[in-house]
Amino acid sequence: GLNGLKSAFNDILTSLESGYEYYFFQVSKENLFNEQIAIFLRNYHLKRAEKKIIAKGLAVHSVKKKVKEILRKIPYTTVKYLQEFTPNGVIIYKDKVITLDWDDIPTAFVIQSDTVARSYKKFFLQKWKKATP
Repeated sequence: GLNGLKSAFNDILTSLESGYEYYFFQVSKENLFNEQIAIFLRNYHLKRAEKKIIAKGLAVHSVKKKVKEILRKIPYTTVKYLQEFTPNGVIIYKDKVITLDWDDIPTAFVIQSDTVARSYKKFFLQKWKKATP
């Protein structure tokens, strides 16, 4: 539930050092426009920026305005945009990949595997090269 989701986000804050970079794919469009989720994400990113943890994100163009609103004036954050579909709610850091499901019962699935994290990171960076600010 929600506590599992919070502990997954908390793990990012506690296990990453200042200056460490991690990657994320946006949450779904419906979730971005859910005010409670938008506030949760904004508060999380404010805490992350306080620790000087760098976030690079990918989102689709259709949510650019909303993403910019949520992340407004939060340092250590870069988001680029793609025309094509991206996976929803995926976070990649260290040897972990988190998949978020915000529907009905908010859930976070955490996979801890160097191999899986490396392959997701490679996929993210390939998409990053094609994306625009």
